[in-house]
Amino acid sequence: MLGARAWLGRVLLLPRAGEETRMAQSPAPIPCQPTTCSSSMGHKDWMDKCVCLLTAFSEHMRRVPVALPEMVHAFSAQQQTLKQIVICGDRQAKDTKALVRCVHSVYIPNKVLILADGDPLSFLSCQLPFLSTLRRLEDQATAYVCENQACSMPITDPCELRKLLHP
Repeated sequence: MLGARAWLGRVLLLPRAGEETRMAQSPAPIPCQPTTCSSSMGHKDWMDKCVCLLTAFSEHMRRVPVALPEMVHAFSAQQQTLKQIVICGDRQAKDTKALVRCVHSVYIPNKVLILADGDPLSFLSCQLPFLSTLRRLEDQATAYVCENQACSMPITDPCELRKLLHP
């Protein structure tokens, strides 16, 4: 029994609020967050471990279906390309808020939204070095849509961002 937390490599798997009971009933860890982390941080070894977890617990999923939704989500995340949407701008600025609203207005099941405020010493900048290569365009909040380790050209207009997000 894993209890309320489990380790996958160096990633701690924590249940969300209210899931402690479900995890106590089911020894299957919830690998959903590491699949997202592995894609966004480029750690193929994490993805390999997640695939092994999904394979190892496939029989358990048949016997204890209460854990199935999280495993299906993890499998879906593993099968689909993760979209990382990076918005470079001041959190309180109107243009930044407009780009964030635009991202939230489009259903994208496998996305990560990152707000980069330009601080090179921030936690995110230290963990995701590629953020240092993304800049605001002409002092405006700027969005980048990244997939498969490649980012789009900079976008400052919410309508253009919507077109890119919702083809």
